[in-house]
Amino acid sequence: MKQKTKMLRFLTLFLFSGLCSLSAAWAQSPHAFSYQAVVRNASNQLVANTNIGMQVSILQGAIDGPALYIETHEATTNNNGLVTIEVGNGTTLGNFLLIDWADGPYYIKTEIDLNGYNEYTITGVSQLLSVPYALHAASAASFTGQLNEADPVFLGSPANGISVTDVSNWNTAFGWGNHQGLYKPVSYLPTWSEILYHPFSILGATHNQILRYNEVSGKWVNVTPNFLVTESQDIAEVLDQGNDAGNQKILNVNQQAIGTGNPSPSAALEIQSTTQGFLPPRMSTSQIFSIQNPAEGLVVYNTDNKMLNLFDGENWVDMNGNSALKVGNFYGGGYIFYLDVSGFHGLICNAEDIIQTQWGCNDPDELISGADGIALGTGEQNTIDIVTQCTTPFYAAKLCDDMFFQGYDDWFLPSQDEMLLIYSELHENGIGNFTNTQYWTSTQVSVDQAISIDFETGAVVSELKDNMEITVRAVRAF
Repeated sequence: MKQKTKMLRFLTLFLFSGLCSLSAAWAQSPHAFSYQAVVRNASNQLVANTNIGMQVSILQGAIDGPALYIETHEATTNNNGLVTIEVGNGTTLGNFLLIDWADGPYYIKTEIDLNGYNEYTITGVSQLLSVPYALHAASAASFTGQLNEADPVFLGSPANGISVTDVSNWNTAFGWGNHQGLYKPVSYLPTWSEILYHPFSILGATHNQILRYNEVSGKWVNVTPNFLVTESQDIAEVLDQGNDAGNQKILNVNQQAIGTGNPSPSAALEIQSTTQGFLPPRMSTSQIFSIQNPAEGLVVYNTDNKMLNLFDGENWVDMNGNSALKVGNFYGGGYIFYLDVSGFHGLICNAEDIIQTQWGCNDPDELISGADGIALGTGEQNTIDIVTQCTTPFYAAKLCDDMFFQGYDDWFLPSQDEMLLIYSELHENGIGNFTNTQYWTSTQVSVDQAISIDFETGAVVSELKDNMEITVRAVRAF
């Protein structure tokens, strides 16, 4: 892979404040703003008509605050050494639209490489005072949330109590049919035929009664089903309400049999058939482990492992008592690539890459003490050592340590042997959505080099720590 030698120069950067080009109407604010800078060298000479590389970071809260957004540009200075870019339209893996401009103050940090690459030697930071906040003003074009009525006349009227549910109910009732007779004067007396053909017959209704339509009389009549008042329940009576049993639970059912009229006395349910079988719920491993508070003895069919799984009160196991988890299963936020001898604990690789970035910590005096673990099980401690000691912003181990995914926040950068296992157990079997590129490990080689794994060949490669073209993938233990 092409390596670039970092050259140190003593250069001075003079920055204009950001200039915002708002060419759209108020109702459609642009999603970027123009930014200009004049570039001079250490001799105060303009750097004119030169292709340069720029990295722009939006910092929150302070001049050394965290970078909420980072993008890069390839730009050219003019005759006067002036370079102009559009912040928000650069190359990035972030999302400029997610910046909440109301949650400032914000600062813009620019870094420049006079050779047009990404080895930035000129740095400047200035506060964004007003220009990009026109982007925030666009939010006035729409409103989300709740409007609170403050008119005292309305608040004191009966209309204040009308809810959306009330309106919906009234509309539903109005659609029931002919409304003749609903708006009669108080003195109106109904005819005998109106009384005779009233669609309900509910005189003498008592507790636990329900309405059932009687096709003989053509009326809805009140009845009391046995299952609402007695402990003995007739399953046929419940099912008579429909194939879904009226969306009711069937409780206190005595011994039942399917396909036989003489079930075994020891069986609560017996099924006999020579042409059909019993079909339990079928689920993936991820779905099985998502069941909340499973009862001991619960049985499902695992569609990933092609076998019945049983919850034994502590773990999901197969019918031989072995763990239901297998390498390659999606579980706990990613794909399992290692299981210990118990089968219930191991390592999980996240299903997506994070970003391509540097390993970091490559200053001459920044050799990370302890981050040299190679073997399986050392990646987590390597990551702790790196994050504790490294001062480089936006680096591989920190991105893993800060990650929160599917409720899990214990991710780390894998060691050399852990990443090799990911390559052999997942990538070579077409699992995990990997690309044929290099992936960082947390294993340090020297003050300026660390280990990466080439996912095209499986080779172990020693790379410069400041290489920005190597991918990051996080793992966690369970």
